[in-house]
Amino acid sequence: MRAKFDQVHPSWHITMAVPPTNWGGQHFDYLNLVSSVDWFNVMCYDFYGSWSGFAGHNSPLHQSTADPTQAGADSTAIVYMVSRGVPKTKLVLGIPFYGVQFNAGGLYQPLMNSTTSNPFYSDVVSYLSSGWAYHWDDISKVPYILNGDSTQFVTFEDTISIRLKVEFAMRHQLGGLMCWELAHDVMADGSQPLLEVMAKASRGVTRIEEEPIARTGYVFHDTFPNPFNPTSIVRFDLPVRSWVRLSILNLLGETITSAELGTLATGRHQHVVDLSGRPSGVYVCRIWIEGSNGQSLTLAKKMVLLK
Repeated sequence: MRAKFDQVHPSWHITMAVPPTNWGGQHFDYLNLVSSVDWFNVMCYDFYGSWSGFAGHNSPLHQSTADPTQAGADSTAIVYMVSRGVPKTKLVLGIPFYGVQFNAGGLYQPLMNSTTSNPFYSDVVSYLSSGWAYHWDDISKVPYILNGDSTQFVTFEDTISIRLKVEFAMRHQLGGLMCWELAHDVMADGSQPLLEVMAKASRGVTRIEEEPIARTGYVFHDTFPNPFNPTSIVRFDLPVRSWVRLSILNLLGETITSAELGTLATGRHQHVVDLSGRPSGVYVCRIWIEGSNGQSLTLAKKMVLLK
């Protein structure tokens, strides 16, 4: 295949998805494959599942000594692939946009039964909005959530864990990143927060890219990052000099915090929202504008706090 591709169109690529551990990897002849394959998509997920006997992380960045099965992690997967003779530049780090839900009381707790499901990231956000408790494993560098009576455990990725994985891939000069799968982080408003942070972080973007300022009308831009923890940047464009007040409300319509930004000049403005100490969930950012042209209006955006 490689010889034929080179003959017909040398720029064509041959890629393959590969398992992250020796359990499946032992059956691949990587030393011979390297000369023909352009990159290897390492499926760094499904480290835990219905077969595990315990609830664990779907895709930990680092393996914890507390892990009862020592199932592996992103970092151990890369070490394994390099030990099999694959150059780092041909390794693509796989990132899941889905989670795994277990019938278990907590991290590394025994399964009550082997039934599992795979909630999308968009599903997990709704769980958080309904009161599930967010936890962060600072060893494995991934989050998980528990329901109110601690009978349901969900391991998943959020914008924080994905940024750390992107930084890991860049620090180790890997060949790239991939996700499974593209539609799993699509929110109700059409946004894709996991894909967005994956793309921005892989480009080394540490600030919001500037769009052209709209001079003909009032524009309330998407907040960034969103989901966020604990701060997010609110940006808006004013076509004329205007007085502005910004408020954050919960889903009951109650005002959580409010700030009078005063009279602002024409152009782009931004304000940092800090919800430290507030519970994870969906909030609404609302700006009230009174323009010097006599126009008054209210604009709003949803925001998701993931702690």
